Amino acid sequence: HHGRVVVFNPAAEKTFGYRRNEAIGQLLSELIIPPSLRERHQKGLSRYLATGEEQVLGKRLEMTAMRSNGSEFPVELAITRIGSQEPPMFTGFIRDITERKLSDEAIRASELRFSSFMDNVPGFAWIKDVEGRYVYGNKLFQELLIGGEWRGRDVEEVWPPEIAAALRASDTKVIETKAALQTMEMVVQAGEKRAVLSSRFPTLNANGEVAFICGIGIDITERKQAEERLREQARLLDLAQD
Repeated sequence: HHGRVVVFNPAAEKTFGYRRNEAIGQLLSELIIPPSLRERHQKGLSRYLATGEEQVLGKRLEMTAMRSNGSEFPVELAITRIGSQEPPMFTGFIRDITERKLSDEAIRASELRFSSFMDNVPGFAWIKDVEGRYVYGNKLFQELLIGGEWRGRDVEEVWPPEIAAALRASDTKVIETKAALQTMEMVVQAGEKRAVLSSRFPTLNANGEVAFICGIGIDITERKQAEERLREQARLLDLAQD
């Protein structure tokens, strides 16, 4: 209840760099809590002793701890009161989560790189699960469906029936063959049908089964229109010569 250490197990010795006899009797706040958090710790203990108000007891908390050399590191902390004796005593279970934090940061950095890359691809990029539900869409894909709900919805919920049927058929072929497929498809943007050259391919799980269908589409509407105009001009020229 004074905040002094009475038990310091071998795992705590290894984690914090103190020998047991160095830790026993020391104020916990000065031993393993960084200076910036000490006042908060002392206030929390004093408040509990005065009012019985439990703000941290029985909860898992993430905070910063300090080793004997002054270095700080992230930990997961759970504090419980021991029995109902007076004055009270507390047990703290602390786990070093440095590796987990580094892993989380690496995942976030990887996701940021992926999103940045895909948002600069000159086309619509998307990922669906094997049920045909959209789980990812890059910036251009989201602009294509602006104002529409798409995440977690399947192709039949996102596109008109005639377009959805063609998309579903292509997805099914990729799942069945586990191979990439290139098609020319029609989509709707702002009420206008657009021609899209689409390349889709599967990603497989550890069992070799299709986990997701990924795709990139390039809008070729203007190119198709230009080709149509050239064909029409050629047709008119042939008629004039006849």
